[in-house]
Amino acid sequence: MFKSDLIVLFFAFSLCSRHFVAATNSSTVAPVDITDNVLEPIVHKRTPRSWYPRLAPSQHLLFSNHQNQPYVAHVSVAGQLVPLAVKTSAQITWVALSAFTCLDRNNHPQLQTACRLKCLFEPTELQTFLSKRKKSERYYFDDQFIEGKSVPTELHLRGWDEKIPFFKFTPEIVLAEKGFWKGDGLSNGVLGLAVPSLPDPSSVIHTIFEEKPFDKYLVFSLALFRYNPKTPNLAGVLAFGGIPDIPTDKPWIAQHILHRPGSKAPCIEVDDFRIIPSGLDPETRSFVNPNGPWVMAIISGTPKITVPAVILKELLLQFYPVAKYDAKNNLYYVYCDAKSPSFGISMKGRSFYVFKENLLTPAPEYGEGMCTLQLQSASDDKLVLGDPWLRSVVTVFDYNRAGRGQMGEDGKIRIAGQLPSGADEPKGPTEDRKLRSRQTM
Repeated sequence: MFKSDLIVLFFAFSLCSRHFVAATNSSTVAPVDITDNVLEPIVHKRTPRSWYPRLAPSQHLLFSNHQNQPYVAHVSVAGQLVPLAVKTSAQITWVALSAFTCLDRNNHPQLQTACRLKCLFEPTELQTFLSKRKKSERYYFDDQFIEGKSVPTELHLRGWDEKIPFFKFTPEIVLAEKGFWKGDGLSNGVLGLAVPSLPDPSSVIHTIFEEKPFDKYLVFSLALFRYNPKTPNLAGVLAFGGIPDIPTDKPWIAQHILHRPGSKAPCIEVDDFRIIPSGLDPETRSFVNPNGPWVMAIISGTPKITVPAVILKELLLQFYPVAKYDAKNNLYYVYCDAKSPSFGISMKGRSFYVFKENLLTPAPEYGEGMCTLQLQSASDDKLVLGDPWLRSVVTVFDYNRAGRGQMGEDGKIRIAGQLPSGADEPKGPTEDRKLRSRQTM
């Protein structure tokens, strides 16, 4: 059986350690009466094994070329270098062929350049032969779609050191022939990291866990960084079998993975949003949902955090000078040095605050010293934890307790905070001095 070579060229790296903040819980057990001459039975209670964040044996660097561009993995397919956008909301992995036909949303052909794909892929003779046996299928990504044929492909991943052995797996990737795609001018397809609820050969993650379970430690993790033009190849880390070798704080929190109907993106419950106004003695404001926790999707490659409209309104009130609205592009812009609040998202007793440098992004198109706010409003069924929030945390997708055939239904997402690199460290939960809780209407 022939297989085409698909080599993902990444690089592993290490950073310095950081301090830890620990939290403990205590409980009181009521006394048990013991009757004379009666022996109490000995009961051996099983204590749930605590999760230990072990270092991933396989870590790979991601790159980017702009603050609001996707995080990209360099992939070599049959000797050809192809950049693929890393998407936690996509299940399939696909590359656009050199003969790719760019369509508009109504299926009308348009110039190939309109789809803004880079480094189009020339299939090998073997891939062409295998694809002729398949029927083209259409795959949807929110309001976009591509159409093509899936081909089993051997995939190799390795780190920066050639002494590190390859690990190989064979998912099915889609050779895209046409589609409606709003590209970024940087990537030529998608590396899908979403996990299906049932076994599926098109899932990269499921295939990795089936063929290379890293000593049965079914975990992959993602850490994203703010774009730095001096180090574009150090924009993030994708790790398999554990966590990336970067420092995190404690404690880790765990949330069950949820799914919205019709979406592949993993979702988690959020207890409340927190806003700390600027000032000498700020009062932390907590906003809770009277109908229960909000459900937010974790989607890498999304340049904004989408929150309920009432939360965005409250946040905007804390900027001085006030932020202005660009209706055409549906975003707010403000002076980069304006007095601005801290914004956090709370779950399981912890608040994870967005670093200020991720909350505001320079936008010279609006004038000198201007920035755009990396939040926008949405309905409660479309809330998203996008890249600005992911740059403040390390996210672990843990399927250790899930059955092999039910990975997407019984996984957990574990989260710890990153330490900000600059002096603008947001106030954490231990610094929430005067907490005032509100219910959103």
